[in-house]
Amino acid sequence: MLATTQTTDLGGSGDWTPAEMNAAIDSYLQMLRKELAGESYSKTEYRLALAGTIARPEGAIERKHQNISAILSERGLPWIRGYLPSAHYQQSLTVLLLEALAGLSPIGAVDEVPQPKLLSFDELIVPPPQLPPRSPTRGNTRTAAPGTLAQREAMNRTLGRAGEKYILEVEQQRLRAAGRPDLAARVRWVSELDGDGAGYDISSFSNEGQPLRIEVKTTLQNINTPFYLTAHELRTAAELEGTYRLFRLFNFGKAPRMYQLSGPLESALNLSPILYRADPTCIPGPEHQPGPPDADAFGL
Repeated sequence: MLATTQTTDLGGSGDWTPAEMNAAIDSYLQMLRKELAGESYSKTEYRLALAGTIARPEGAIERKHQNISAILSERGLPWIRGYLPSAHYQQSLTVLLLEALAGLSPIGAVDEVPQPKLLSFDELIVPPPQLPPRSPTRGNTRTAAPGTLAQREAMNRTLGRAGEKYILEVEQQRLRAAGRPDLAARVRWVSELDGDGAGYDISSFSNEGQPLRIEVKTTLQNINTPFYLTAHELRTAAELEGTYRLFRLFNFGKAPRMYQLSGPLESALNLSPILYRADPTCIPGPEHQPGPPDADAFGL
């Protein structure tokens, strides 16, 4: 925690100085790391400690922490749930925050995947989040932080596999509780047994025996954390329609919950193109490259 004996450039009112913003960023990131690690901490203690180093009231400090949450949320990074994003902030805060993040080890990096208690389907399920439309100016800013949490989690096969295994057991438990042990025995972990080519992870059934095809997206973070979909997964969701389910499993390892979406997914999600296929066969060979300009073209 920040030492209360430290002092920084005291702005007091008006726009925050760079020193004040850096102090707020440091305090926020300390709390965020504790939250991601599942450690207990007091927001009040951190806020009071910060108030002892800068000439800002506690309310202003809380609003600045909400600004930091907004910047992190817009870039797919985890943020402190107690500080709801507030988008009215100095642009210089974005620059200072990204500089601070660049000098740190990745926030939210997945080293060890926890094993949460198995909950029933009814205990896990919550409504999907209702988020406001993405800001057209800030949501697509060129200063997006590299290596976002969603990207790291998408590449972390250990986390993805743990989430799939968890949902496999949840589905088997649901069907047994519904009096369908015959269907529970037929639930298959498709991505583990057959690979990723199917476009979904688990083959299951409704209580009435109708087939369900489930794609699992797992995060250690909160319900608003974005996730990645492949073009194949989107096509599969559209083709399977009513038999397709996307289970977004969040807070995995602490108090897991999930929401579900049916196919097709385009109407239920704000989709942003992140990668494009680039075909090098369209690049002209050396014999087709333009030569030096013709002197006659310039009247020389």
